[in-house]
Amino acid sequence: MSYLPFEILEVIFSHLATEDLLQCQLTSKQWYAASVEKLYSEPCLNTVEKVYPYIVAIMNSYRLGGYLKRITIHKEMRDRFDLIKIISNYCPNVLEIKGVGTDINFWKDLRVVLMRGQLSRLEVLPDSDGRNLDDYFYSAFLIRANLKELTLQDESHYCGTDLVGSFRFGQLRMELDEFEELETIRLCYKTVHGLDYLDHMIEDCRKLKKMVLNLPPIQMVKEPAKEPVEKIRPRRDIQYLECNWRLIEDEEQIDYLIQKFPNLKEFYLTSLLDFSVIGESLLVTPVCPFDAVLKLIRFTVTVPTFNVNMEIGRNDVAKIWTELVELNDEYKDVIINYTEHDSFVGKVGLSFDNVKLMLTFPVFSSPYVLAHTQFFSEIGSQIRSIRLNDVMDATNTIMEYHILHNLCYGIGQVLSIIEACPSLQELALPRTKYRVPYAVISFDHTELKKLIFSNVSDEEETVPILGYFSRFATNLKCIQLEYKGFQNPKFKYPVVVNIPNASLDFVISTELPLHFKNNVRFQVFIKLTTNEGVKCYYGTSTNITSISQAAYAQHRARLGGFFYEITCQSLKELVFHSRYSENDNLKFVF
Repeated sequence: MSYLPFEILEVIFSHLATEDLLQCQLTSKQWYAASVEKLYSEPCLNTVEKVYPYIVAIMNSYRLGGYLKRITIHKEMRDRFDLIKIISNYCPNVLEIKGVGTDINFWKDLRVVLMRGQLSRLEVLPDSDGRNLDDYFYSAFLIRANLKELTLQDESHYCGTDLVGSFRFGQLRMELDEFEELETIRLCYKTVHGLDYLDHMIEDCRKLKKMVLNLPPIQMVKEPAKEPVEKIRPRRDIQYLECNWRLIEDEEQIDYLIQKFPNLKEFYLTSLLDFSVIGESLLVTPVCPFDAVLKLIRFTVTVPTFNVNMEIGRNDVAKIWTELVELNDEYKDVIINYTEHDSFVGKVGLSFDNVKLMLTFPVFSSPYVLAHTQFFSEIGSQIRSIRLNDVMDATNTIMEYHILHNLCYGIGQVLSIIEACPSLQELALPRTKYRVPYAVISFDHTELKKLIFSNVSDEEETVPILGYFSRFATNLKCIQLEYKGFQNPKFKYPVVVNIPNASLDFVISTELPLHFKNNVRFQVFIKLTTNEGVKCYYGTSTNITSISQAAYAQHRARLGGFFYEITCQSLKELVFHSRYSENDNLKFVF
């Protein structure tokens, strides 16, 4: 180790904990020199045991204080030791101060230090909580020559109005060209404008690389820019953009985005429904034109990393989905959500990233309407897999919730989806308890090979609908039960899987919160009824053995483990998936 180059030692020491670095410093001069900067450059001062030795060290050695680049300070330690004053006196090269408790006392101390010319190399200021806007702006002006990140947010992030009306905010926007090193800007406040209104701000920041724009509108019709953008100058150096859908929800704004940011490496478009504050900003807006949405989608898929959430017209869903599938075959696997939210009147939510696509359909309790019917009837033949999730934003009335639940996931709706999708290979449903209908199935589905039931409770002892599926899904091969988290090391009832017309490759029980392997408490009892008759098995974390039906019944009376009663033509495997690690998975082969 003593012969290793200095650079390699620095890389090794960058992965060590503080205690290990202290030991390395006592080894040799070379190791001391290679580890000292790592030890003192980015401390987290959250306890007295960490703060006091650090303060003593930097006060006794100006050289050690000079290593400090980024520091995390907790409010209690800051007030107890007057850390802002100490850091400003002994650590001239600080680039960033992070931590909690940026209250009025913090900004007061920081302003005094900055006015003295200390900490002049700061590149990032802590975010203001909105109650100290003027202090934040004033501090930013004092270090504008070096500042690389700027966050402008109001008191409540999305619902306040103090920031827009602030004198300092107006002054900052007028003099933004003086922030010569600014690379990242975050804007979080309500606005009446579209994205192009920020054009002059973007042009003033000549080194800008990243923009985060959480700017929900406060009225349905946005005001035009005071100075309309006559000619859009592309900013090829900006590689990261995050904004909300309502900011660009018309053709003019989408055209501006595409022309202004032609070289994005990351693009994130958020829906207002993602925000924690739901208020007047969630207005029902007109549907964005189909051609504009199509242009945005074609632009988005050229970006290496993206995650897009938008709202599109109900009549445009099938056409847009078809366009997406032509661009990426992975989008044939569709995730379906349902919502009662009023902002989805006449619209459908569309979310997609590099590998996954999700549609959110509105369902309204009065009258009950499902918007997905038209979608599946138009393009169902191309869909490969479907996952149905539970109703979002459902009413608090229990009766209403169950009505909606049955409407979205009742067996009639499930069968209509399957019949409309003849190429469907995998279907995931949000529960197992479906009322078995008496109607005669008038179709066969030979492509459906896998059924998944999510959010299964350990109280659910049977999956009665499976026998019904086996009557028309003759090639069904896999049943997967995704259990919700629970702590009991055994089932209260046996899990009954009755699918007599299917030859299963395996039945999967997943998301059980246990370490299966080498777990002496883990026991599984299986009663398997196939074409060869009835056989019973006893399995542990290491092996599986055959037992008699009497022994199975005896253990069943004691409720001493997991019990499965499976009826099918044949069964190859029963696999238990652990939520902790694939190494903990168990596979029983029959």
